[in-house]
Amino acid sequence: MADFAGSDAQASLIVKPVEDPRQFGVVVVEDGKVVHLVEKPADPPSDLAIVGVYGFGPEIFEAIETIGPSARGELEITDAIDHLLAGGARVKCHVTEGFWADAGSPEALLAANSYFIERGGERIEGEITDCEIEGAVQVAADAAVRGCTLRGPCLVCAGCVIEDSELGPNVTVGAGGKVQGSRLVNTIVDEECV
Repeated sequence: MADFAGSDAQASLIVKPVEDPRQFGVVVVEDGKVVHLVEKPADPPSDLAIVGVYGFGPEIFEAIETIGPSARGELEITDAIDHLLAGGARVKCHVTEGFWADAGSPEALLAANSYFIERGGERIEGEITDCEIEGAVQVAADAAVRGCTLRGPCLVCAGCVIEDSELGPNVTVGAGGKVQGSRLVNTIVDEECV
């Protein structure tokens, strides 16, 4: 993550090159300087999507007061930042190389889930009875898994009870979840769900 502390910029943001920038706020950079921003453009001027991480000086509040709703009927933070630019403000951006997924769609949430549980490794702390385990599986303390097949990457959080089921790959069962007689693949089960 970039360190913008002590920056003389009135706004700082993190961007990432993406295949289809039409879905995002897009930054135009010329000679290393941010010169323009546009929200969800039909014809993107660059492939640099704003990932939703910002740092602002107090000038942003005045900029927000001056903008009106976009064609989509929303107040766009990109319009407020673009207003700062038009007034001569300094806006910095940092291009991230790391993983990023827009959490605005089910597909993106599943991609992020997969990415993070793959990196969690293997850790079995809970009760495992008559189970087949393949790959990187994590079972938290206070979880019970009985008569199941778990295919990693797979994460079973604290307080879960999983019985007579097949989980994985790419499955997370949130804390206190209960799964019985089911087959789950590429799925996130929220906390306390049955």
